[in-house]
Amino acid sequence: MLRYWKEINKPSSEPELEIFVVIKGNRKIYPKISHMIRETKHQFSVVSSIIEIMRANQYGVLDNAFNHRLRSKVQFRLLTDITKKNLSLVKVSLRQMPKTGFNFKGRNPSRGLPLFPRMAIRDEEEILYFIKGADSPEGDDENTCLWTNCKSLVQSFTVIFEELWLKSTDIQAKILEIENGKLHSPTIFSHKEMA
Repeated sequence: MLRYWKEINKPSSEPELEIFVVIKGNRKIYPKISHMIRETKHQFSVVSSIIEIMRANQYGVLDNAFNHRLRSKVQFRLLTDITKKNLSLVKVSLRQMPKTGFNFKGRNPSRGLPLFPRMAIRDEEEILYFIKGADSPEGDDENTCLWTNCKSLVQSFTVIFEELWLKSTDIQAKILEIENGKLHSPTIFSHKEMA
């Protein structure tokens, strides 16, 4: 009877340990983002500036996404602010993407919505959140990030990302708007269309 009671009382699995790590410097941050991309099974969502995307490219981050073993199944989503000033960089970045088999969607925040916070979310399981560096002078080690797998924080930032995503314009529509000088109203999606 005691042996049976001990078997019943054993937890079926250990609860996952929630970890918080501060990562300083681009030489540590971008390899962590690359690792997150390689571990992605469903969705990788990013809020970032085009300058940061170009910087990430120097560290091979985009190659990890472009060559991901599940690249046609994983949804890669990017929220970035496109302006006349950075339009050429955006176009260069888009041309680097594989023409087929890469599941990518990009959007531009609606007017008046700041591109904040800069973050990367993997499969709603972990987040890398930039806590310093957006306004810092350019340099190799100016960024500082918080990485965590804390479910409540990941869920909170996922909600923020989804809100920004819903209130954003398709990246191609924004490019046309800038090139043609015409204002384009943001496309609002229902929660069913987001999936």
